[in-house]
Amino acid sequence: MLTWQQVNYLKNPIILREWSHLSLEERAVRMREKFDLPKFSASTLREYYLRSKVKYRKPQFIYAQKARTFRKISDD
Repeated sequence: MLTWQQVNYLKNPIILREWSHLSLEERAVRMREKFDLPKFSASTLREYYLRSKVKYRKPQFIYAQKARTFRKISDD
């Protein structure tokens, strides 16, 4: 069971942005190290995220397509 300070740390938008590139397992390891928790797994972190309605997915990259210009070839 986490304290309210630890839960607020998990929901902090700044922390969420800093951790956006990390997997759930890597985030759980950081929580264990920061708060000296004996047990804290990725599934526990997932449960806290689901309860708080936090989106924890890695950002998706969208590549822009080049605009194609077609020229009409005339038979002149």
